[in-house]
Amino acid sequence: MKKQILNLGKALNKVEQKSFWGGFGSVDENDRCFCLIQKGGQFYAHYVDCYSTCPDGSDPLQY
Repeated sequence: MKKQILNLGKALNKVEQKSFWGGFGSVDENDRCFCLIQKGGQFYAHYVDCYSTCPDGSDPLQY
């Protein structure tokens, strides 16, 4: 999981990195992917099934 977080850090610019906050909480073991959703200038992780698509049509990120 550490490698995926580092890859996510490389994909986001400095402003996006600073606006991303929150915790993972409890996640269903079958939902090992997430979408980045931006609301009000903040990024949120929305957990989804890895075979689904994100609301913006992109593929989910795996962690």
